[in-house]
Amino acid sequence: MKTRHPSLEGCLERLALFTAIFAPDRAPRLLEQLSADIREEALQHSRHLASLEQASRQGRVARVFGERPDAGARLRALLAEARPGLARELWARMPPHHRASLHELARLDPVEPRLSSAMNALAARLIKEATR
Repeated sequence: MKTRHPSLEGCLERLALFTAIFAPDRAPRLLEQLSADIREEALQHSRHLASLEQASRQGRVARVFGERPDAGARLRALLAEARPGLARELWARMPPHHRASLHELARLDPVEPRLSSAMNALAARLIKEATR
């Protein structure tokens, strides 16, 4: 059995993810061009990614490649349109590095009663969607 260099660990999954997102119609053909010893594993990752729902693929992209470059602007716009109760919950759930960049909105610290569990779930989902 041939051992793989440690730097390739996870690389094939990321490559398959990249091709699935940026060239979905050509992903298998692009991965077919890899060397024979890694081709099948990359194609397996590609098939798995193709079987996922779009939201799951987008979540994987965010986890693997990081947040959207415009996440801060999207969060700012989201907070600007949210009613006060939802805005407080959004602020409470916002990642700390975004809170620091939106420091002028610190007045939204949650001091009033918390929202319902449905509104909490909505706030969590809106934060997730704005950052990925």
